[in-house]
Amino acid sequence: CSRATLIPTGRLGFLPLHATQSARRVVWSYAPNARATLVARRIATESRERRLMLVSNPDGSLPHADSEARAAERAFGAGIQAVISGADALPLRVELAMQDASVWHFATHGRWGGDAPLRSHLGLANGERMTLVRILELKVHARLVILSACDSGLAGRRMPDEVVSFPAGLLRAGVGGVVSSMWPVQDLSTALIITRFYQEWLAQDDDPAGALAKAQWWMSQTTNHELAQWIHRQGDTFGDAALWFLLAPHRRARPFADPHFWAGFYYTGA
Repeated sequence: CSRATLIPTGRLGFLPLHATQSARRVVWSYAPNARATLVARRIATESRERRLMLVSNPDGSLPHADSEARAAERAFGAGIQAVISGADALPLRVELAMQDASVWHFATHGRWGGDAPLRSHLGLANGERMTLVRILELKVHARLVILSACDSGLAGRRMPDEVVSFPAGLLRAGVGGVVSSMWPVQDLSTALIITRFYQEWLAQDDDPAGALAKAQWWMSQTTNHELAQWIHRQGDTFGDAALWFLLAPHRRARPFADPHFWAGFYYTGA
């Protein structure tokens, strides 16, 4: 595949341009500006270790966040640096774990700050928040951040020359690349696509943009019967979710063919 980096301005930052028909021929990534791309490439080159910090379901409202957590732990194995879930996911503990990990995975709610994007935040335990402003204050160095959270990738609309968003802020803070979402994505489909993303990324050279593109194509093309078989092979990761697809009336139907389920996710950085 060919590769291209999009630097959207204004309202173009709200369009899932990576989900067009060209996605099978081109691996798309995004960047806030050319300088951020160069810095992200340097960070990506320097960050070869894969040590995972996982923040999972701090308020208990995302049942399939636990599936994401089990899938991440299974994928990384001995590379797990910290798993912080439920009431333990408080700001200080998360910040300390971020310092030692090269991959951060936040399976939690996210809120976009609207026209004040620096107020965007990720939800933690007890109503606490990890704000974009706070991350910018920290001295961090990470290869990859996974934001499987609602609206985590939306951008400010009053910055016509440069998009300001959670992913852009993370790149500025010292992160090489970010997987985030443009709109709220259903809990189960998020767990499925992030699990598949990890399998693709960890099985190949360091290419998160390519891994996400493959995971999205798989998500859009896989039938009920194929999903049931795949989920069964993941052991206890998804509980009894395989039954939902196994018992579906149309085994050859593609339950996640609609872009709503997968096109919201996009990659920013190198």
